[in-house]
Amino acid sequence: MTPKTRVDVLPPINWPATLIFIITGLAAVTLVPWYALTFEVSAGAWILAVVLLAITELSITAGYHRLWAHRTYSA
Repeated sequence: MTPKTRVDVLPPINWPATLIFIITGLAAVTLVPWYALTFEVSAGAWILAVVLLAITELSITAGYHRLWAHRTYSA
C-alpha cells in the first residue's frame, strides 16, 4: 500500500465558481475606483461603504467560524 500524496487528497477545482470569484473581484477593484473618479462621490457614501464592508466581512468570518469550528449548521 502506497502513502497518499497531496494530489490524491485534494478535491478537483470548481472552475466556474473560481472564475466567477476572480472576475467579480477584479471588476470591483477596477470599476469602483473608476466610478468614484469619474462621478462625484460624497464622503458620507465612502464612510457608509467602509462601515458596510466591515460588517459584511465580520459576518462572513463569524459564519465560517461557526460552521467549521463548532459544526452548528445542519442541512
